[in-house]
Amino acid sequence: MKFHMPLSFALFLLALFSCEKQEDDGVPAGYLLSITEPKNEAVLAGAVEVRLALISGFSPSLVTLYLDQQPIVLLDSAPWVYSWNTIDWVDGEHHHLWAHAEDGRGTEGESPRVLVTFAEGIPELLLSPLGIDLGEEGDHGHFLVRNSGEGLLEWSVGPLDPRITVDPESGSVEDQSQRVDVYFDRETLDSGPYEFLIPIQSNSGNGSVSLSAVEPAPLLLAEPLELVLVYTTPSELRIYNEGGGFLEWSLVPGEPWIMLERTSGILHSGWEGISVQLDLEQAVPGETSGSIQVLSNGGNASVTVLLQD
Repeated sequence: MKFHMPLSFALFLLALFSCEKQEDDGVPAGYLLSITEPKNEAVLAGAVEVRLALISGFSPSLVTLYLDQQPIVLLDSAPWVYSWNTIDWVDGEHHHLWAHAEDGRGTEGESPRVLVTFAEGIPELLLSPLGIDLGEEGDHGHFLVRNSGEGLLEWSVGPLDPRITVDPESGSVEDQSQRVDVYFDRETLDSGPYEFLIPIQSNSGNGSVSLSAVEPAPLLLAEPLELVLVYTTPSELRIYNEGGGFLEWSLVPGEPWIMLERTSGILHSGWEGISVQLDLEQAVPGETSGSIQVLSNGGNASVTVLLQD
């Protein structure tokens, strides 16, 4: 004897055992349908779209959308979308939005509850300026978040490049503007132009502010260009990076009696001091001058070394 499983019972089992995995269609495990828009804890104002998702194989003949226990609308065909004017629902309270679906063959189910509140007007995100140019030396700037509409604008910033930080990272604006300070870490930059986008999300849409910066090429400066050695008393040669990026430098002594503390390095900013002194074992009688060649990716220099009695 063959056993035929009713379709409605099969759908019930599908929903029951789906708790072991998340459905690909966006419906949480254990449910036949869910509300995908608006999101949980959303603030609604004006006209909004309510969107429903159903598990594969479930074709309801009727879907009822509820706010708390009050029915809002009956939907009887796909697409399961409702354009809802929320202007008459503003009361300052939290509400639960949910849906009930049935297919007329005994299969029915409810969606998870979505917590919503209502704003009196429609906020509108306005950003100014839309671009921040830090040039070759700047490391901070700011922009303003404004609400050019009505009601409460809720906003947040991110995700961001690790070299960029903002303060604050989120906020709410009703009838004023809010300043957002932007900080840019230049310490690890190589030379070249940089362009970033600072994304801003809000309950009235998204926007972005561009951030641009230029890190100059490295530029070598060696001081002093005439270095005096008094026997074994060391003198100091300083290597500066007067530009940006990473200055890669090396020193080449012209005579064996010129002894260097180190002969190469990498410098991002500021300066480094290198000790220079006379190597008595390599000294040549009567020889009183020599040189050090400074080579780098930011230019070269020649330092004269003089011996003094």
